[in-house]
Amino acid sequence: MLIISRVGKGLAGLKPSIPRVIALALLVSLSAAPVRSQQASAEPSPPVFNKVSDYEGLTISQIDIRGTSSGSRAKLLESLPLKAGDVLDKAKLQQSIQTLYASGRFADIQAEAERTPDRHLNLVFSVTRNYFIGDINVEGAPGRPTDNQIVNATKLQLGEQFTKEKMERGLQRVRTLLEEDGFYHAQISSNEELDSETQLATITIHISAGEEALIGAVTAVGHPRYSPVEIRDIAHMHAGDPVSSDRLTSGLERLRKKYQKQNRLLAQVAVTHVYRPEKNEVDYTFNIDPGPVVTIAVDGFHLSRRPTLQDRKRAIFADQTVMQKQPSDRLIKIIRDRIAMEIDDKNSTRRNSIHLAKKFNRSFVLKVMQRQ
Repeated sequence: MLIISRVGKGLAGLKPSIPRVIALALLVSLSAAPVRSQQASAEPSPPVFNKVSDYEGLTISQIDIRGTSSGSRAKLLESLPLKAGDVLDKAKLQQSIQTLYASGRFADIQAEAERTPDRHLNLVFSVTRNYFIGDINVEGAPGRPTDNQIVNATKLQLGEQFTKEKMERGLQRVRTLLEEDGFYHAQISSNEELDSETQLATITIHISAGEEALIGAVTAVGHPRYSPVEIRDIAHMHAGDPVSSDRLTSGLERLRKKYQKQNRLLAQVAVTHVYRPEKNEVDYTFNIDPGPVVTIAVDGFHLSRRPTLQDRKRAIFADQTVMQKQPSDRLIKIIRDRIAMEIDDKNSTRRNSIHLAKKFNRSFVLKVMQRQ
């Protein structure tokens, strides 16, 4: 038996146009030759490749596709350039492999040719199927996060090609999501049911959540202007509370609003956390920069003492908004953006005039007064 194989290349060293054809093997069995006991090299020498031409021109008795369902085999055979009764031709053989690969249904394709006693050839395409994600189920979710949140965290899309690598990355994202909600000891696994007829994969993610972590120490650094106890009360985050991503998000939002109510429009609040496995607790540290107190006045407008609008959905910029002398949320945002660019933190008090005519096709003068 003569085995010819070359990774990433076609017969006689020809390069196929589709590089993901992993291997192309042509197995030619000589009726009078003994079968070799050892495996042939995956990278044969050029003289071995030259032997392929010895079998060109032989008539193909039959063609088969192994590794696919009987229902799809007939359609695939019909699509191939090579047909039973044709003579073996390297170009058509390569085109046939490319046709199979272009269907998107196969990850690996190999061609095998066996000489028959009547000096004909039997041609077999051995394929490895691709599978596509048909459904994703979750078992054992703790309720927070929800089943839908866990599925979304995998970033696996229905209809996309399933691979073990994608599944492993998806499970790692699920682990991160569970840790954000305090489940640092969760056991996560998955299994797939592969339907060879439809080539769909049904994925089931199994979760054993384990004991939920609790909040440990909550501290603040920077210039919070509040005591640690006050910071914890404002954020509604205290030692012994369950860890959850919603609790942390709400805590950050409460702290930011607290500073905005003092006209500290440029306040920055960030958080870092450290998990302590020996106590199954998470320590949080808020890094707070309250920024300056900013007073805004616009010639021709009346600005409330709190320039951020409560009903952002109804606040739009239009001529009628200007006539009502009520600045829109969009105007407030631009003001805040411009302040961030214009403020000089070295000065405790400063007055700036910013021309906004290009933004609104009108002439406005913005006066900003800031103090620490």
